Amino acid sequence: MKTNYLLILVMGLSNLLSAQTNHAYEFFKYRENSDYIKKMRNVIETPFNNINYKNITVNDSIYTYVGKTTNTNWNLSYRQKTLNFNQNGKMTNAISYFYNKDNGTWENKKDTFYVKYYDSGIKQESIKKSWNTELQQWSDTCLSYKYNENGNLTEVLYRKWLYGTSGNFFSWGFKEVYNLNEEGNIDTYLYYYWSNTGVWVLEYKITYFYKNGLVEKKLNEKLDDNQHWNNFAQMLYSYDENNIMTEMIYQEWSDYDQEWRNYKKILYTFDNNNLSNELLYYWNIDNNNWDAFLKTLYTYNDNNDITEKLYKTFSNQQLVNFEIKQYTYNDDNNLTLYTYKEWNSYNSVWNKVTKNEYFWSQISKINTIYNNNIKVFPNPVNDILYFENCKDAVIYIYDTKGSLINKQYMQNNSINVSDLNKGCYIMKIIKANNIVTSKFIKN
Repeated sequence: MKTNYLLILVMGLSNLLSAQTNHAYEFFKYRENSDYIKKMRNVIETPFNNINYKNITVNDSIYTYVGKTTNTNWNLSYRQKTLNFNQNGKMTNAISYFYNKDNGTWENKKDTFYVKYYDSGIKQESIKKSWNTELQQWSDTCLSYKYNENGNLTEVLYRKWLYGTSGNFFSWGFKEVYNLNEEGNIDTYLYYYWSNTGVWVLEYKITYFYKNGLVEKKLNEKLDDNQHWNNFAQMLYSYDENNIMTEMIYQEWSDYDQEWRNYKKILYTFDNNNLSNELLYYWNIDNNNWDAFLKTLYTYNDNNDITEKLYKTFSNQQLVNFEIKQYTYNDDNNLTLYTYKEWNSYNSVWNKVTKNEYFWSQISKINTIYNNNIKVFPNPVNDILYFENCKDAVIYIYDTKGSLINKQYMQNNSINVSDLNKGCYIMKIIKANNIVTSKFIKN
């Protein structure tokens, strides 16, 4: 039974993209975490440096290495190189190459990336295309993301094209559509797949239920052949008195018993607003109880950036190593190194899997993006600082010398600054690709 859980756990999105049947079953297994938890679990794709009014730091290139065991060196696999930036230092075009270890050259193209932005600086669309080695051209197969002017994701589209003697044709794909409510939160999520008859077919939907502005339940339903929606799965969320998520329970619908059955749950523990550990359980149908399966431990640096994720599984009720992900940053708080290793229980050592090296440069900064819709009050402040139109933003607080004092992820349009000393502070508010700078006084 444990082995089956492990197979489900390690199965990723790549399996979905290659599957032609049962299109989204396993895909939805990875949709149970809220957007809040996803952001807490993942390092920001392009970490932000300290406030610098003259220059901004941009990511030039990423080198990816692979390894098999602790006894082998890291083998260079491919690199991603940024080709163009916009005036705000945001990547608009990048390309990646495979490394030919036989002659030491970057001769085989892998992927290309294009990113468009609104005039406000918010990301509008990002597209990834793969290189067709047979035709020696960029294929029409692509993965794209679309956003609205508030920076909210509205559509994900994967399109796979095949080439042959009869010409090229759209063979398979999936589409995700996010419908938002008036508050800008997800109301419904729709999943489509491309059918053999050449049309998009709606297969799943997720309806979001809110209470006091927080997600209380997500209901997954599947469309049958008679165009009726049937229960498929649901996720139930619990919060503490500070509106911090503490528990998620994932249940699946039993057509036979006409009731919900527990499948798994995750308990979340926070320390100083940082996610410190997650505990994953699976439901044991033999004894009608939860079996602990995986524990994830998070470590942070003084800037509250994740430096390590350590995954441990339960074996005979004892925790044993499973995976480890480590992150290193430079003095500007930019990610410079990421490593991923798996535990070799036979030799009791970490096996190398993947390593990324990130390289950065400074360019002249032309302007800062402002959003006049974001308001901060009261100012001066004693304890709680409130924001309007600022949900899901990351707040960086600096002293007047430019030193980073605190970083918080805002969930409910307020942060607690009661621990700060009296004085003047500078804030950098980042929501999607929108950057706002503001000052406040702590009484």
